[in-house]
Amino acid sequence: MSAGGTQSALSRESFEQLFAGPQSAIEQLPMLRVALEKTGTACAEELRGALSTPVRLPLQAIESGSTGDLFGHPAGTRAIGMLAAPGWGARLFIGADHAAVLTILELLLGGDGSQPAEAEARPITRIETRTAGGFCAALARALGAVFAPIAATELVIEAMVDVLDFDVIDRNDQLVAARFRLEALERDGEIVIAIPRTALNPMRKALSQPPPKEAARPDPGWTQQIEKEVTRASVVLSAVLEERASRLAEISSLDVGQIIELKATPQTRVRVECNGERLMWCHLGKSNGVYTLRVDGFVDREQEFMEDILSA
Repeated sequence: MSAGGTQSALSRESFEQLFAGPQSAIEQLPMLRVALEKTGTACAEELRGALSTPVRLPLQAIESGSTGDLFGHPAGTRAIGMLAAPGWGARLFIGADHAAVLTILELLLGGDGSQPAEAEARPITRIETRTAGGFCAALARALGAVFAPIAATELVIEAMVDVLDFDVIDRNDQLVAARFRLEALERDGEIVIAIPRTALNPMRKALSQPPPKEAARPDPGWTQQIEKEVTRASVVLSAVLEERASRLAEISSLDVGQIIELKATPQTRVRVECNGERLMWCHLGKSNGVYTLRVDGFVDREQEFMEDILSA
């Protein structure tokens, strides 16, 4: 066997080990799934800023197959964007099925989903294929941004077609395809991003790293419920104008109607407490025949602690 044949055989063997089965891309390259999930989220966020209708693009599956297997569809059934990735030395593909193309068209033309989707199957027109290119461009930007820390490259749309020319493109090239579900206007469709294995092989070390563990996120439902219940809780506040220390004998000798003199004045601040905890200082007033408290400031517990130490 020649040196070239040996190198080719070793290359094929490495690819077969890397993508031995339909789930091997996920098992051996866990960061690939993370990157592709982020791509769908980033694209949806970009479109959300440009469209009045929310868009979702969740990742459904990652699989491996040849160009012919993934894009050997009849003409007019799918819009396909061919992307050049100079930094990777490869060509990528973005495919949108018939339902996805019509949903994209409705979104970009400002539709609100009130009109029913077309029930009659018909080929995708050239104008619709070219219009889908705007969505493919947004998805390409999201993909490039997500992969920039791993392997930066500019992704440029070379052409938008409805069928691949296998006289120019090798139908046996092996690709890794990520299938997304486009959700908008109460419709859905399928979007496929296909990346050549040869482009992913140099990224294998970075993509094989285990994904970082995310910090536990609080359940927003429980957070809102707890906040609601806490703010609805009733508490009893006590307003203390003045305190006077007395002996037990003096207290036991008090009579009904007897007046206890206090040192408080109209300028004396009132201390507001709850369950024995000092909360704030207020000024006593009167409005419409009822006593009122005007908050002057909150209790500084550290300052009071220092004053208690100094006065001891």
